[in-house]
Amino acid sequence: MVSKLIGKGSFAKVYLATRKENNQQYAVKAFSKTFMQQQHKGFESLLNEIRIMRKIDHPNVLKLHEVHETVNSVYFVIDIVHGGELL
Repeated sequence: MVSKLIGKGSFAKVYLATRKENNQQYAVKAFSKTFMQQQHKGFESLLNEIRIMRKIDHPNVLKLHEVHETVNSVYFVIDIVHGGELL
Protein backbone atom coordinates (compact mmCIF):
# COMPACT_ATOMS: atom_id res chain seq x y z
CA MET A 1 0.00 0.00 0.00
CA VAL A 2 1.59 3.28 -1.12
CA SER A 3 0.84 6.16 1.23
CA LYS A 4 2.76 9.29 0.19
CA LEU A 5 5.53 10.85 -1.89
CA ILE A 6 8.67 11.18 0.24
CA GLY A 7 11.27 12.26 -2.32
CA LYS A 8 11.86 13.41 -5.84
CA GLY A 9 15.06 13.38 -7.85
CA SER A 10 16.22 13.87 -11.40
CA PHE A 11 15.38 10.33 -12.47
CA ALA A 12 12.76 9.01 -10.06
CA LYS A 13 10.15 9.69 -7.41
CA VAL A 14 10.21 7.86 -4.08
CA TYR A 15 7.09 6.82 -2.19
CA LEU A 16 6.50 5.43 1.29
CA ALA A 17 4.83 2.02 1.13
CA THR A 18 3.67 -0.51 3.70
CA ARG A 19 3.41 -4.26 3.14
CA LYS A 20 -0.10 -5.25 4.23
CA GLU A 21 0.88 -8.70 5.53
CA ASN A 22 3.28 -7.46 8.22
CA ASN A 23 3.07 -3.62 8.24
CA GLN A 24 6.75 -3.42 7.21
CA GLN A 25 7.61 -0.06 5.63
CA TYR A 26 9.61 0.28 2.43
CA ALA A 27 10.57 2.96 -0.04
CA VAL A 28 9.30 2.48 -3.59
CA LYS A 29 11.46 4.20 -6.20
CA ALA A 30 9.45 4.83 -9.38
CA PHE A 31 11.20 5.39 -12.72
CA SER A 32 9.27 6.69 -15.73
CA LYS A 33 9.97 4.59 -18.83
CA THR A 34 9.32 7.59 -21.08
CA PHE A 35 11.91 9.65 -19.24
CA MET A 36 14.43 6.79 -19.22
CA GLN A 37 14.05 6.37 -23.01
CA GLN A 38 15.03 10.01 -23.46
CA GLN A 39 18.27 9.60 -21.49
CA HIS A 40 21.55 8.44 -23.00
CA LYS A 41 21.89 4.78 -21.92
CA GLY A 42 18.81 5.22 -19.70
CA PHE A 43 17.58 1.63 -19.70
CA GLU A 44 21.11 0.26 -19.74
CA SER A 45 21.88 2.27 -16.60
CA LEU A 46 18.68 1.10 -14.93
CA LEU A 47 19.44 -2.57 -15.66
CA ASN A 48 22.98 -2.09 -14.39
CA GLU A 49 21.65 -0.61 -11.15
CA ILE A 50 19.36 -3.63 -10.71
CA ARG A 51 22.23 -6.08 -11.29
CA ILE A 52 24.48 -4.31 -8.80
CA MET A 53 21.81 -3.87 -6.11
CA ARG A 54 20.85 -7.57 -6.32
CA LYS A 55 24.46 -8.58 -5.61
CA ILE A 56 24.95 -6.31 -2.59
CA ASP A 57 24.08 -7.72 0.81
CA HIS A 58 25.46 -5.50 3.58
CA PRO A 59 23.77 -4.04 6.69
CA ASN A 60 24.93 -0.50 5.81
CA VAL A 61 23.63 -0.53 2.22
CA LEU A 62 20.02 -0.29 1.03
CA LYS A 63 18.63 -3.66 0.03
CA LEU A 64 16.67 -4.10 -3.17
CA HIS A 65 13.76 -6.37 -2.23
CA GLU A 66 11.68 -6.43 -5.42
CA VAL A 67 11.47 -4.95 -8.92
CA HIS A 68 8.11 -4.44 -10.62
CA GLU A 69 7.35 -3.19 -14.12
CA THR A 70 4.20 -1.70 -15.64
CA VAL A 71 3.54 -0.28 -19.08
CA ASN A 72 4.72 3.18 -17.98
CA SER A 73 7.09 2.63 -15.05
CA VAL A 74 9.69 0.49 -13.30
CA TYR A 75 9.51 0.25 -9.50
CA PHE A 76 12.23 -0.69 -7.00
CA VAL A 77 11.08 -1.79 -3.54
CA ILE A 78 13.97 -0.89 -1.21
CA ASP A 79 14.68 -0.38 2.47
CA ILE A 80 13.31 2.82 3.96
CA VAL A 81 15.85 5.09 5.66
CA HIS A 82 14.63 7.72 8.12
CA GLY A 83 16.45 10.87 9.17
CA GLY A 84 16.60 13.22 6.19
CA GLU A 85 18.51 13.51 2.97
CA LEU A 86 21.92 12.08 2.14
CA LEU A 87 23.91 14.83 0.42
